[in-house]
Amino acid sequence: MKKILFYTNGIYRGGIEMALYNLISHLDANKYKIYVTYTDKNTFKILEKKIGNYCEYIEIDQEINVDILIFCNYVSKYAEKNIKNIKYKKSYFWFHCFGENQENFLEKACKNNLIDKIITVCDSVRKELLNIEYLKGQDNKIITIKNILDSEKIKIKAQEKVDISRAKDLTMITIARLVKEKGFQRVKILLDYLTQQNIHYKLLVAGTANTEEQVLQIKNMFKDDNNVIFLGYQENPYKYLKICDYNLLLSDRENMSLSMIESKILGIPNIVTDFASAFEEVKDMENGFILSRNDTLSYKERIPQILNEKQRLKENLKNYQYNINEILYQWDNLIYYDK
Repeated sequence: MKKILFYTNGIYRGGIEMALYNLISHLDANKYKIYVTYTDKNTFKILEKKIGNYCEYIEIDQEINVDILIFCNYVSKYAEKNIKNIKYKKSYFWFHCFGENQENFLEKACKNNLIDKIITVCDSVRKELLNIEYLKGQDNKIITIKNILDSEKIKIKAQEKVDISRAKDLTMITIARLVKEKGFQRVKILLDYLTQQNIHYKLLVAGTANTEEQVLQIKNMFKDDNNVIFLGYQENPYKYLKICDYNLLLSDRENMSLSMIESKILGIPNIVTDFASAFEEVKDMENGFILSRNDTLSYKERIPQILNEKQRLKENLKNYQYNINEILYQWDNLIYYDK
């Protein structure tokens, strides 16, 4: 049995945490003994509620011997000295997102041989990493394994009833943290165009942020729009997603948004911006729409298509199949056969 330790700074109810929950709860308990360590002790109860039956939690300064250490995000300065107590045979950096802290740790980890491999969640991120000077030519060091989702559980949760009615013309949902990088300024522009054309719409927003200030900043952008409904953080956003015409995600960038795939599982088309990973999941005018991040004037031109093509796009998603077994096989192959 392989012993695996996942290191994370904390649980902030974002995509990284969902990916961690889903992976741990689907790894074979007969093959793996799973441990989790973290620096933010306040997140223990969240972890325990989500995946307490699948793993064992250890303190960051606790001595432990494992086969594999997986960094889910960068190592904080607080954890740097304590993490030396962890003995391991191999280590991987599960690289979910770009950011100053992530990239600084990645560079340090690579230059000091602290990690054996980098696991990316989409091909576009892998390509981007291979363009970094200190990673050029290291194709074997970087692999892509897509995030795990429980498609059957998503479909079951989506059957729960909601007390929100659909709008006459267009109902959309944004499932994202309430931060600027998620492109809420673009969302505002799109909604303004809908209003100008007297289109009856409704936008549901499911998500929160690390601080109340961030939440208020986003909410204030839409304070005069009664058609925008903030749902807060939702354990089950799928019941709302299921009643919508589109999942709306107009981010600055996304490494691989879980909501894009969740939407496809439920047969809901995506409206996304042209960040690199969008093209791996969304085909414009076939199973969704890809809008420009820079040319927001073009949104006005896409509105007739968004309104008229929604049923056709849903039909195109009826045969979409999400293959969880293939992803689990990739993890098994990495953990057992990585040389």
